[in-house]
Amino acid sequence: MMKSQYNIEADEYLHIFFEEDRYLEERAQFHDSMEFIFMTSGKAIAHIEDKCEEIVPGDIFFVDSYSTHFYEMIGQISAIVLVLSREHTERFRQLYSDYTLSPFLKNKEKNVAIIDFVKKWMEKENRTTLYNRGCTDILFSLLIEAYPLIKKQDFKGDTVLKDLLMFIHLHYQESITLNSIAHDLGYTIEYCSRVLKKATGGNFRTYLNTLRLKKAQELEADNPQGLTQSEILYKCGFSSPATYFRAKKTLLNGKK
Repeated sequence: MMKSQYNIEADEYLHIFFEEDRYLEERAQFHDSMEFIFMTSGKAIAHIEDKCEEIVPGDIFFVDSYSTHFYEMIGQISAIVLVLSREHTERFRQLYSDYTLSPFLKNKEKNVAIIDFVKKWMEKENRTTLYNRGCTDILFSLLIEAYPLIKKQDFKGDTVLKDLLMFIHLHYQESITLNSIAHDLGYTIEYCSRVLKKATGGNFRTYLNTLRLKKAQELEADNPQGLTQSEILYKCGFSSPATYFRAKKTLLNGKK
């Protein structure tokens, strides 16, 4: 497996990439978002961690969070590419936290209805966030009906960056520091700091607060429990409203 890079753009808040494309990413990369390839014509070789298989029309290729992946195209191809950030896939993650889909879903008979659904979803104009989330749930439901889930396995080629990002995304609600994460993962704080800054362009506190702010925005937009703003902030890892507004101000000033 070649050296991989973290694709931070794929993990933007409410990110969705949904297009029929003639090119697949040839750089080895990983991201928190989940990725699907629905092959419609041509052939490609899909690589994921230490596995690779040829994918052809009618095949579905699934990339779970933080799995290093890339593609080799064999001549001209066409595929529907769907990349969904955590906000869209949260329900599946919560219901099946210890399980996932196999990356190579190659029963073409079963895939007909799934790909047909995806095409209709893609052709829908003015897709709202709620619509995309609903369609994501239906997509996972169709896939689970067609294929058995498998037990999640630890990555054989875990990098320090993967370990860091996975830990942050799982524990952002807690009172975590880079020092405590480095200690838990068995790395030095200096090394963790360099790795994170190289991948994200910022320091640990900036990345953590950005993630917490995104989660707070999501809860404010979809708040069925009627939580107060203070309750939302505490739920997203901020110790007080003051720390929330300070983090928001700092991040906004940094973008100017």
